[in-house]
Amino acid sequence: MPVATKAIPYHFSEQAGKNGGFATAKKPGQISRTQRLHSPIASSSRVNLDRADRTSRRQRKPTPSTPPAQSLDSNVIPKVSRVNLSDLECVRMLGDGGWAEVYLAQVRSRTTPESGAVFAMKTISKRIFRDTERNDDCWDRDIAAAKKHAERRILSKLPWNPFIIGLLDAYVDVRNTYLMLEYAPCGTLLDHVQRTGGLHLHDALFYYSNIILGIEFLHSQGIIHRDIKTDNVLIGADGYAMITDFGLSRYIDERTEWTDHIGTISFMSPEALAKNMGSRESRYAVDWWAAAVTFFDMLMNALPFNGVGVTKIQESVTAQKIRYNRPVPSAIAKFFQNAFMYDLDKRFGALSMPRPNGSMINAELRSHPLFKDIRWNRIALRVDPAPFVPDPIPDPREEVHSRPLPEQRKLPELKLKRPPPLLEFNEIRADAERARKRQRVEKEASETIHRAPSTTQAEAGSAA
Repeated sequence: MPVATKAIPYHFSEQAGKNGGFATAKKPGQISRTQRLHSPIASSSRVNLDRADRTSRRQRKPTPSTPPAQSLDSNVIPKVSRVNLSDLECVRMLGDGGWAEVYLAQVRSRTTPESGAVFAMKTISKRIFRDTERNDDCWDRDIAAAKKHAERRILSKLPWNPFIIGLLDAYVDVRNTYLMLEYAPCGTLLDHVQRTGGLHLHDALFYYSNIILGIEFLHSQGIIHRDIKTDNVLIGADGYAMITDFGLSRYIDERTEWTDHIGTISFMSPEALAKNMGSRESRYAVDWWAAAVTFFDMLMNALPFNGVGVTKIQESVTAQKIRYNRPVPSAIAKFFQNAFMYDLDKRFGALSMPRPNGSMINAELRSHPLFKDIRWNRIALRVDPAPFVPDPIPDPREEVHSRPLPEQRKLPELKLKRPPPLLEFNEIRADAERARKRQRVEKEASETIHRAPSTTQAEAGSAA
């Protein structure tokens, strides 16, 4: 199956490896991320997104004169061939959320060299954009309007990095905005953790180091992700982790509100829960706290702080009640005790520090004894083998659909390709699968309860 995987670009040289695996400043002759990632699928006709949105508001109903879907990024130099939205077809639904749906799309034009290549197509309805802008209480309407397309603007300006899901192209039609992203065929890190019931320390440290390098790169670009979690980390075809979902991301110096509860509550830092994010240090700490929670989730298949709602979780964080569902070595318990300190000044590994070359690095985390076997330069260059690489790489086009495909009217310019009858979504089969999964989860939870240490033992281990 042709899969859009990450090849190491030329600027990932030995010098780049010494700088943490990426170069922040452009070198003479170095092409931009837009030219690098968009060129294989650049469209010949491109429009400005804001102008397209204004046109769509005037023309609520599609008319014969409505132009077809067009690409949104300008100043793109095509290198190989051009792929329009009409050259793609939707073959499977990968997932959905409160803002968007993600579909598996493949190139269907036989005259295109990329025929058969697959991508993840994130689809956001323009109605969602309008409702978001209308309900935004920001005092500056220009800022409120810009928030709609924050993900596209941030990803299109980022230099290439192997630990970040790349934006390949963007399209718009009369109903939706489409973001064509790299496809990670091995699923999310959350899927892998739930499938194994918790990772071995060596495997968890490998993925944690991938996340650390990704966050360092984002902070070097002045970007705060604000929603790092196990579900937003994907595993690529080579087994390395990549951060995705930049819908809540912001530039650290951006004129926007930092007092909202933005992100996933269980992964929020104390500063985010208290809406106290006026300093740059507190904004950097948001991602590092969430990364530590993700590391905890990888090991325990559970979250460190439980509660329903912001108030209960905030009380648990304030009281430093870290809940372990299995015995842990004292070194691990000590690490989490320091990483989850309520006081930011005393918290371990919560700051990104600038290097002489301008890039950011978390020196505290890198120098911790847990990472003594991590060879950062080799991880940055993706040389060391990953702990999990399925063989063969799964092809979702040959698997039974777990979700139904949408109606064609919901994706006006993205053609649907119905699966064979044996692979079609079946509600009865889906209910049976959900029941089996629920029974398996309940059985694993029961076994965990029986073998889990008492609260006193867990607290003693944490204190150690």
